[in-house]
Amino acid sequence: MVSKYGIKKIKFLLFYIFIFSFIHSDFKPKKIESLAKFNKYYFLENGDLVCRLGNGYFSDFFKKYASKDKIYSHIGIIVLEKNIPYVIHSEASEFTGVGGIKKESIDVFLEGIQTYSFFKMNISQVEKNQIISKSNYYLNKHTKFDLNFDTNDDSEMYCTEFVAKCINKGMEKNIIQPTLKINDKYLFGLDDIYNNNIISIKNNY
Repeated sequence: MVSKYGIKKIKFLLFYIFIFSFIHSDFKPKKIESLAKFNKYYFLENGDLVCRLGNGYFSDFFKKYASKDKIYSHIGIIVLEKNIPYVIHSEASEFTGVGGIKKESIDVFLEGIQTYSFFKMNISQVEKNQIISKSNYYLNKHTKFDLNFDTNDDSEMYCTEFVAKCINKGMEKNIIQPTLKINDKYLFGLDDIYNNNIISIKNNY
């Protein structure tokens, strides 16, 4: 016959098992769900590029003036970490103009965006890794957004300048050339990048 103390002990053990199984059943689906939302980006690779058309002042500026095609307004470099795609890009606040190079997951980068495209660089993986290394270098330096749009200065960088210079420095040659002239300044246009002969659109999605 089990004593009252023994019954209490059994009840406590059953309660502990219930709580333990509840916690674990609660966490597992969340982990699966958080990874599952990236499954639609399965085709993305390290070193791919992503262009989007955003809203707001800077988006309108880059669409009108920094692109002959007038399709997109922003660009970033894709890096994969534990199979999750992130985008490294240079962006300024629409309200304050303050910003810089940052890294965010692809779903955050494309949140609320209807027009976007992915591009691949037709170069070796070694060269892609060097480009990613350059992007991380500027990211870790906390490089600010360049409101002066000065292509000759690397201490601050606007969005297309950042991507173009990461490609050029990573490949150790000036593959991307600035052809857009505004107020006697040559700027890197979006189409200077994605229309280059080493870059082509991805058709997997």
